[in-house]
Amino acid sequence: GVLAWQNHMTWGDADNAAGIAVNSDGGFAITGYSQSFDAEYDYDMFILRLDRFGTEAWARSYGSGDPYDEAANHICQTSDGGFLLCGYRKEYGSDKDIYVVKTDADGTVEWTSELGGTYHDEAWSCIETVDGGYAVSASWYIDGNWKTGLIKYNTDGDTVWTAAWGDPANGHTPYGLVQTADNGYAVGGLMSGGTMSAYLVKFDAEPSIDP
Repeated sequence: GVLAWQNHMTWGDADNAAGIAVNSDGGFAITGYSQSFDAEYDYDMFILRLDRFGTEAWARSYGSGDPYDEAANHICQTSDGGFLLCGYRKEYGSDKDIYVVKTDADGTVEWTSELGGTYHDEAWSCIETVDGGYAVSASWYIDGNWKTGLIKYNTDGDTVWTAAWGDPANGHTPYGLVQTADNGYAVGGLMSGGTMSAYLVKFDAEPSIDP
């Protein structure tokens, strides 16, 4: 519990950290959203790469400029040394879409994916899967409420399948995602409606519950 070090970093405008990953070299990668990289003050996703002592190694932003906002909620390092980010992309005056960015070890974009429906959709957690692909959990607006969405990608960022689950009377925010020993998926988060409660749902390795 003894403080080893602390660091405060800003690029000059509104900078918000939302997720952190421990890297294979003992350092860290932080993600979130910032207005500091865009002349129009739109939000951009970013990766801030730190060494094990908290010293900045590099920083990269990922955004489309006006009139788009991009924000990341989660980051994980992938087995090739790169990074996977997930969150949302939103055009001014329109709805949020699920947005995923895959980079190499130096933060260069390898692929992006945008997926959305009729209202605000947002990704909350991302993992690399045992087959070398990726999975993302998301709040997905379907049939009048936000369901727990699960999206499977292959290595190249193509969507392999999608699934969704939800109680029609409640909204779902799936903050956590893990792959289970049987190659399925467990997703947990916040269920909100009349009252707020925690929930956990288990998906098979290839769910057949499509939104």
